Amino acid sequence: TLHHLDTLPRDVASRALFRRTDAFAFANRAIAAGLARHGPVHSPVVDSDRFHPGERPSEALRALGVPDGTFVVGTVGKIAEGRGHREAIEAAQRLPLDAVLLHVGKGELRPALEAHAASLGAGERNFWTGYEEEGLPQLYRAMDVFLFIASGSEQGQRALLEAMASGVAVVALDVPGVADLVTDGREGILVRRAADLEGALRRLHDSPGERRAMAGRGRQRALEFGPDAFVRKAREFYARLPARKSSTSRAWDPGETAG
Repeated sequence: TLHHLDTLPRDVASRALFRRTDAFAFANRAIAAGLARHGPVHSPVVDSDRFHPGERPSEALRALGVPDGTFVVGTVGKIAEGRGHREAIEAAQRLPLDAVLLHVGKGELRPALEAHAASLGAGERNFWTGYEEEGLPQLYRAMDVFLFIASGSEQGQRALLEAMASGVAVVALDVPGVADLVTDGREGILVRRAADLEGALRRLHDSPGERRAMAGRGRQRALEFGPDAFVRKAREFYARLPARKSSTSRAWDPGETAG
């Protein structure tokens, strides 16, 4: 199963190995298209019992120093280069003054990002939780909008599903795998350029009714990615492997599209 476009074969040894592979599955449609092989897309699984809508955790926000009545834009991910945190800070600092940015994650880039936010005059509008596992569900529920800008080590984009299952509207850069989960204008807003993030966030800031409607549709969409659906698709995939006859990677029926 291929989880990232970077795993596509680019050297002689990898190409030879892939030619001898009996079957492929993919974390998103973009990876399937990049390899040009047939096989199913196995999207990530979300625990919709753990990640669910609920009351805003006001006490947890106060403990972090987040003022009451703020519009909370949240990110979840490693605080590292290439993970979109700098772009998030720059987009959020141009929003109305009641908007704050909640960073959930840890990493070596945090001091530099804190300094960057301060240089923009937005230091007091950025809040940092550090790494969270047990408290992650309530932090999603603390958000008015989940902001997703960059892939992590895998491109299934599970954090999007966790936010949607938690009843949070999303604004996302249209990186590989995002459009498999989110339909623009339905569960959230997809943009093609980081420069467009501010406009999308401002739209949801100014339109609470639209934001709530997207959040509700996002919850329903996330329910489609539970463990039962994944198991059915995975069972079908693996059950067909013993019927493999050829020595090249064509285990999936000719003409069947990835999905």
